Amino acid sequence: MIRLAMRSRIPLFPCHVRRMILPAVAIAGCLFGASPLVVARALDPLSVPQKAIIAKTLLQADVTGGPEKETVALVEYLTGDRGERDAVGLLLGVYDGAAENRRLLWTRDYAASLGGFVAGGELALLDLDGDGRNEIVVQFHHHDEPGAVRVVGEILRESGGRFAIAWSGLMRLDTTGPDSVLQGPQRERFTRQVDVERTARTHGGMVVFKKKVWVAAGIPIDPPQTIEESFPLALPGSR
Repeated sequence: MIRLAMRSRIPLFPCHVRRMILPAVAIAGCLFGASPLVVARALDPLSVPQKAIIAKTLLQADVTGGPEKETVALVEYLTGDRGERDAVGLLLGVYDGAAENRRLLWTRDYAASLGGFVAGGELALLDLDGDGRNEIVVQFHHHDEPGAVRVVGEILRESGGRFAIAWSGLMRLDTTGPDSVLQGPQRERFTRQVDVERTARTHGGMVVFKKKVWVAAGIPIDPPQTIEESFPLALPGSR
C-alpha cells in the first residue's frame, strides 16, 4: 500500500520578489544602523519568530516506524544577515507528537549544511518502499544565479534516531535564461517528479523519476520529451 502526505506550502513572496526583498533588508539595516530582523540561527524550526517567517509547512505522518505519528516542519525565514549568502535560512525539524506538544527529535539546517544560498522549499512525506513508514522529501532552491534556477531534492529516512540522506540531486534545472552566462552544451532545462507507484514496486531499491526535458546539452527539444530515470536508494532499515 502506498501512503502519501504532501503539501506544497505557498510562500508569502514568490522567488523573484524575495530576490528584491533581500537587498532592501540590507539597505534598511545600513540606514538605521541595525538589521530590521535579528534571528539567531536556532535548530528548532518552530522557535523562529513569526515576523521573520517567509513560509512554513507542517505535516503529520509516521516517519520513524513507531506507533504514533510525528510532526515534520519546514520553515523558510529571514535571518537578519545582510549578505546574500546567509540572508535566508531553511530549517527542517521532526517532532514527537503534535506540534503543540512537540519534542524535537531531529533537525537539519540547510543553509549551514550547504554553505548558504538557499531559498524556497517544499515538503512531502511519501512511503516510497511500501513498508508503512514515510520518507521525508524536501525540495529547495540552491545557488540560483541570473539566468539559472537550481532546485535540489533530498529523500531522508530515519536510522538510529537520526535521518540519513537516501538520495539527493537536482529536481529542476534551467540555465537557459536570457541572463545566463553559460553557453552551448552547458545550457539545460528539465524537471524531475518522483513516480511514487513505480518507486514503491522496487521495495526501496530505486527511486524512479519522470523527467521532462526542454533543452539538453544546449539543444532545444520541441515538443518537450518525458523520460524515465531511476537511481539507487540508500534506505537504512528498509524491507
